[in-house]
Amino acid sequence: MVELLCLGHAMLDIFAEADENFCRRYGITAPVQHVSPALIDLVLGVLPSMVYGSGGGAANVAKIASLLGIRGAFAGSAGLGAGTGGPDAFARLFKRDLIDAGVQVLLLPSVKKTGRCLVLTTPEGVKIAASPGAAEDFGPGGIPEELFSQAKAVVLDGYMLDREDLVRRVFELAARDRAGNPVLVLDAGSVFKIRAGAERILEYMGEHPLILFMNEEEAAALYGVLHGKTGGTEPAPAASSSCRLKSAGFWKDLCGKAGSIIVLKQAEKGAVVVSAAGAFAAETTPLVPVDSTGAGDAFAAGFLAAFLRGKALEECAALGNRTAGKILAVPGVKISRESLGAPPR
Repeated sequence: MVELLCLGHAMLDIFAEADENFCRRYGITAPVQHVSPALIDLVLGVLPSMVYGSGGGAANVAKIASLLGIRGAFAGSAGLGAGTGGPDAFARLFKRDLIDAGVQVLLLPSVKKTGRCLVLTTPEGVKIAASPGAAEDFGPGGIPEELFSQAKAVVLDGYMLDREDLVRRVFELAARDRAGNPVLVLDAGSVFKIRAGAERILEYMGEHPLILFMNEEEAAALYGVLHGKTGGTEPAPAASSSCRLKSAGFWKDLCGKAGSIIVLKQAEKGAVVVSAAGAFAAETTPLVPVDSTGAGDAFAAGFLAAFLRGKALEECAALGNRTAGKILAVPGVKISRESLGAPPR
């Protein structure tokens, strides 16, 4: 039986080191940017060494939660190898990494190449170049309904918020169970997705229990868009001060619509958790990261692992903080069950 079903972008993370001249040569100049599959192919052909791992927010949550002992599954879309009818090499690497962590993997086939995310560590900082490719082809038909009905929680990648037919189908499937299972989980994904989908999020939170994970910028963006629509009169906060909203009625009112939970991720400051019953801050110990990629996903995975075991929200946040701290010490989410401090299966 599956406890946690994660729906999202199937992205193979590729980690490498480079200098600024290399990045400029290939047009990788922004901290985060989308690039063509052809450019990814070109760069992979000249990098001397690389480390591969499964990626994408929902896949990261599925992997880490599974390593923590949760029975997890992931569904997404990946590419077919040319002329073979089977998954391409990148899909095979992606799938193997998740299977090794104990995740059940279902990949909808696409004629595009499997999505890839190149994470280049340079002396000046990290540059991320993503090419979603086949990942963007995942739609309502790819939802494994049998697993959906088994799951206690279903995670939807926030980058899919603009696929209204997919999101609507997720909520339709959830509504079949009048007892409120599964709980739906949304990780905002980006400020842009939050701004574009704010009104839909408000609608969804009125329909079904939802756990909403956001960072500070995303929380401020959602507040800014929705505040007037919910009758608020307080000024919108700066992103850096969104944690102070833990005492404001705005978030508690949103949570009260259907018993939802809002989690504001604050990196080295920990998190703020808000429900209709109240709010609290969960502090953490600041760490110097080897790589911060996937740390927010790790927090969500730890939080959900405790939540699915019936733990109090304070314990959920504490495990989220500990898990995120472990991920900061490795590239991406390439970590073992032992390194997470999880018991063996």
